[in-house]
Amino acid sequence: MFDTIVTAVTTKLGSKMNVIMIMVLTTLIGGFSILTGNFTPAYLITFPILVPLYKKFDFDREAAFIIAQTAMSALCFIPWGIGMAYTASSAGLDANELAAALIALGVFGIAPYFVFIVTTVVTAMINYPKDFGRIFAKVGPMYLNILVMLIAINVYQAVFNNTGMVGAISDALMQFCPAFLLRYIHIILLLLCVVIIYVIPFQIFNALYPIFISIGAGFGIPAVAVIAPFVCNLSLATSSTPTNSSTYTGCALTETDVQHYCKKAVPVQTVTNAIVVLTAVLFGVLQL
Repeated sequence: MFDTIVTAVTTKLGSKMNVIMIMVLTTLIGGFSILTGNFTPAYLITFPILVPLYKKFDFDREAAFIIAQTAMSALCFIPWGIGMAYTASSAGLDANELAAALIALGVFGIAPYFVFIVTTVVTAMINYPKDFGRIFAKVGPMYLNILVMLIAINVYQAVFNNTGMVGAISDALMQFCPAFLLRYIHIILLLLCVVIIYVIPFQIFNALYPIFISIGAGFGIPAVAVIAPFVCNLSLATSSTPTNSSTYTGCALTETDVQHYCKKAVPVQTVTNAIVVLTAVLFGVLQL
């Protein structure tokens, strides 16, 4: 379905193609493709059809990757997305609370990513009865990995909380860190997240969410208000690092070197991240 739509769009715009149009297409298709909920299939939709255009117009493919990732990050608030699943599970919050827009998936209180998986399978069975086996063979392992990942996150989150580690670290920070810094510790780390995740896996960073929530509670900040800013902004970082597998997928599809791409992407995404945070503060979206 995604391939058909993308091909139709690019074919109709063929005669009007130029560098500006390529940038616009990369943004639109990147944002559209993340509706799959995961970066890997989003890259598989975006890049195979656009890479020939990048080569034809000698367009920097690393820049194209950065543009596509930025567009995808802007739409990571979808409640069935992998970013939402990671963040909600790590923080112990409901995905619907973190979603920027509530939809009918939340009416019955069922986890939206589970609804998305089930409805995707059912839809594929109805629309592609002959090819369902082949389609499911491609997406089945991805869904299984997501479910295993969610279970694993819940396990280490339980260990993290029930052993008293969260409380101990929070108490230590509140005792030794100046109050004016502690009050904004989640904002400070949000601003630094692209650089931090360049050197450590984002799963480790996510494990700190309960600490942020605990500290925020001490200042009367709701858990959702503490964690929500990380959902989209963290996505700017997760594909700008060699510690994440999706970066290698994107670089393979754009035929670029991972290390070289990451060194180029980190400064750009750090600035983008800061602009998003500043804009959110100025418009009152992010309460300080």
